[in-house]
Amino acid sequence: MNRPSSDTAPSDTAPSNTVLPNTAPPDSVLPITFGQDGEPVTAVMTWGQVAIWDVLRWLPPEDTSTNLLLSVPAPPGTGVERAVRAVRLLVERHDSLRTLFSEAPEGPCQQVLPGGTLQGWRCPADAAGAEHAAAEAGARLRATPFAADELPVRAAVVTEGPHAALVVLCLSHLAIDGWSLSIVRADLAQLLADPPQLPPRAQQPLERARYEASEPARRGQARALRFWEDALRELPPAMVEDLREGGGSDRQWSRISSPALALAAAEHARRTRLSSSVVLQAATLLLLALHTGEPSAALRTIVATRFRPENQALVGAFNQNALVRAELREEPFEAFLRRVGSAAANGYRHTEYEPRALERLIERVGTERGLRTGGFCFFNDVRFGTGHQPLGSAAPGSAEALTAALARTELSDPQWDFDQKGSKFFLFLQELDAAPEPAGARAVVTLCADRRFLAGRGSSVFLEDLEWLLARTAYTDTTTGELAAALCGRAPVPG
Repeated sequence: MNRPSSDTAPSDTAPSNTVLPNTAPPDSVLPITFGQDGEPVTAVMTWGQVAIWDVLRWLPPEDTSTNLLLSVPAPPGTGVERAVRAVRLLVERHDSLRTLFSEAPEGPCQQVLPGGTLQGWRCPADAAGAEHAAAEAGARLRATPFAADELPVRAAVVTEGPHAALVVLCLSHLAIDGWSLSIVRADLAQLLADPPQLPPRAQQPLERARYEASEPARRGQARALRFWEDALRELPPAMVEDLREGGGSDRQWSRISSPALALAAAEHARRTRLSSSVVLQAATLLLLALHTGEPSAALRTIVATRFRPENQALVGAFNQNALVRAELREEPFEAFLRRVGSAAANGYRHTEYEPRALERLIERVGTERGLRTGGFCFFNDVRFGTGHQPLGSAAPGSAEALTAALARTELSDPQWDFDQKGSKFFLFLQELDAAPEPAGARAVVTLCADRRFLAGRGSSVFLEDLEWLLARTAYTDTTTGELAAALCGRAPVPG
């Protein structure tokens, strides 16, 4: 996600970046010429690109919150020319890094440029060191929205004396998603090495767009939309309705940093052989149902839909939404976790569709049910491919370590004023690391929620309940009914 781009056709001229101050000395400019002469190739955007494009167009024009940054150290003795060459080869390797995006009469389009010039910057390190200079360069690269006629990548080379110390990239979310960020970082590290050892070039967005126009892809889309329609007709109104009534939301941002949450999630993941992320999804679903008093709950989860070998290493905007839902039953909590694990897998199987087709479906079903849709609950694992562990891989912990960890929980309320498109509840899983030593465990979860949706409890209470729920059940056999009763005794609903 990034800022909205204007509804203009992309320029045929090579775009340039001018994001660092005009006071920068002339010798700090590093033109990076890539590719070769030829004609741009224009095609419809992929479904994943459309999903991000529509979010960007909803955001304020000055928004830069979703510009993505990465910093890669250069091997000792790396010359500046070699660092520039690495960026050039990276842009040539991944089409999405030399693509312009626009809204055309026929719909959202991508235009892949065969060649051009990327204006990079040389940033000498000062007495504070190269890492500090890289942080400053990244902040400056990220501070300006990407323009419609601008390449979706900005570059800076941090130098120490005559050598390159780090390469910093700022990338538009239209060019990459979180999964891609890890691929780009690894490729850039290899291109800085001597000699580089890169895997074969992966599927590119233009190839993906051709697949999405095929009959097999259209059949898959039809199955996905039927799955969504069946769910939308059955979900409680509270899970889909917009609470704003034409006005603003009554949202609260809260964050929890909790070693205990990481340890408890790891223990549940070890026993059920689910991912720790799915464990958090399940606990969130149970609490949503209990907080709202509904018989079932649903989450729209952000999924990297790389289900085929050819697109595992695709660099581009490729995320779409899955729908994970669960109804309440009187059963052991571990059985509930496993049931949500199956529901999540089923939801992931129905994530490939044209996003605007889904939004039209949501509006139609909402109208037929007499509902004002547009207020969903979202779950987004934004760990960008880091910290993920194989299923069931966590070593056994202990109740004593978990109890001790509860004393190290930290709660805060970030003072952010931006909203989340189409949501009244948006949970970000930022860290979830059950280190070999309990003292190193850490989970960080940030939640933006409408107080009215959570029956007046607010997002901070929800996060406290999330920790309580998983910690209470990590080493004790408990049923969902017992948890519901304990939650009511823990904090009665206001009013």
